[in-house]
Amino acid sequence: MKNTIAEKWTEYSAVISLDDAPELARIQIRRAFYAGALSLLKLQTEMVNADVDPIVGGYMLQTWREECDLFAQQVLNDEA
Repeated sequence: MKNTIAEKWTEYSAVISLDDAPELARIQIRRAFYAGALSLLKLQTEMVNADVDPIVGGYMLQTWREECDLFAQQVLNDEA
């Protein structure tokens, strides 16, 4: 299991193969990756601060996962 966002970035960047990408593109992609991670952390923090019931919180996490899975499928289909 990867325990840091930096480790997940390294794993992700290897999958998308940035070797031939211009430096500016690599910087922007990394920034977008971290912005996405921060957005998810903010959602989770808001959920905790709102004292959301654990069952509802689990549903919220599942909904976010499904949203991300749908987007990933759209990317694979060249629809996003």
